[in-house]
Amino acid sequence: MDKYIKYIYSARKDDTESKGESKGNLFRELASHQESPPGYEDFFRRYEEALSQAGATFATFEIKDSRLVIGLGQEGVTETSMTWHHTYGVPVIPATAIKGLMSHFAAQRLGGEAWFQKIAEGKTQRGTAQKVLFGD
Repeated sequence: MDKYIKYIYSARKDDTESKGESKGNLFRELASHQESPPGYEDFFRRYEEALSQAGATFATFEIKDSRLVIGLGQEGVTETSMTWHHTYGVPVIPATAIKGLMSHFAAQRLGGEAWFQKIAEGKTQRGTAQKVLFGD
């Protein structure tokens, strides 16, 4: 994303104003882009067709209100990074993130010994249900 910054702020520690202004302009400009990158719609159609031919079922969804944030552990040009498709530059949700989200959801719904087994005071291990659903 740093290639989109129109100007670089001063390296002085006390120059926080231009730093914030530069990042703010970058994010406003990124948020204003609504169209798909060239070729992305064709790629996505081919991807859906390949999934269908392989017998996979899938669903398209829109996240309207969620605390789901992807890629915070990655390095990026800003303090918090996101996960982007390498070729088309669109945000993606990796399968590992979906696995973690499903694990969290199941833990909230199941809870109890099926999910966590108490092995000592203040210590738990994965329960049978968690092992079956998400591997040992």
